[in-house]
This record gives sequence, structure tokens and C-alpha cells, in this order.
Amino acid sequence: MTINGPAPILLAFFMNAAIDQECEKYIVKEGLEDKVGAIIKKKFKDHPLPRYNGDLPHGNSGLGLRLLGISGSDVLEPEVYAKIKAYALSTVRGTVQADILKEDQAQNTCIFSTEFALKLMGDVQEYFIGEKVRNFYSVSISGYHIAEAGANPITQLAFTLANGFTYVEYYLSRG
Repeated sequence: MTINGPAPILLAFFMNAAIDQECEKYIVKEGLEDKVGAIIKKKFKDHPLPRYNGDLPHGNSGLGLRLLGISGSDVLEPEVYAKIKAYALSTVRGTVQADILKEDQAQNTCIFSTEFALKLMGDVQEYFIGEKVRNFYSVSISGYHIAEAGANPITQLAFTLANGFTYVEYYLSRG
């Protein structure tokens, strides 16, 4: 995900989708489709059920559509949901660029103040540590855009390393 500023928000969407997909797998494996369907209908009693419009793309199994508009935590027992969530977070893989300092220095595309963006990055890292997210990188530091903005290779490397050290120092300052 090369999204930088909105990275924490979109990352939360992505993680919740991963958890709910694991919940859907569990629902099917345990034969809970009717029970879960009844819970969903009850929650949407006065509104139409959310649904995917159109045909699924070729090769798509529909995983992720069973719980549209609702979370696995709404339909599964808390202890079951907690186990599924822990498993999903320990196995999900990916990388978020989220390099807000580079955004400020080279692209001038910040949507939050640098201080707030660093806090969000620290919150994500703290969550990853607390929830044992081990296979997903919370930040990928990029020097490419610094060069694109006109820096020579030495300046590009200096800014990139300084940014990396800044993130490490900030994370350490939070404990």
C-alpha cells in the first residue's frame, strides 16, 4: 500500500477485512451460515441487507461478502472471535509505505500535520506489537521521491536515513 497520509485509516480497513474473512471461513467450516444469516437479518430488520451488486470477477469466490455491513464480532461468540482475530493478525502479510516525513520533504502532499501523522504511525506500531502482527510492515521508508524532488544521491540517502532514524527514535520514545 503506497498511501502514506491515509495509511493508518486504510490499514484499519484492510485488517478488519482480513479478520472478517477468517470469520467467514470459520462460519462456513462450522456450518453456521443459517444462524449467522438470522442474526444479520435481525440487525438489519428495518433496512435492506447490504449486498454486492453485479457479477463477481472471474476467479473470485465471494469471500468477504457474507458479512457485508457487519463485523464477525457481531455474529460470533467473543472468545471465538478473539481467537480468529489473533490468528488473522498473526498471519496477514503486507507493507504500508506510510512514510510521512518523505511526504513532507519531497511531495508536499501531507493531509495531517507531521506531528499528528507521526502519532498515527506510532499508534499503528504499538497496535502491531500489542496484537502480535508479525508479517506486516507498518512503514516502508522511501528515498525515491526525495530524488524525484531534485536531491542528489548523497542528499537522498541522507534524508532517507535520517527519516528512518527519526521513526525509530520516535517509536522508542513511546516505549
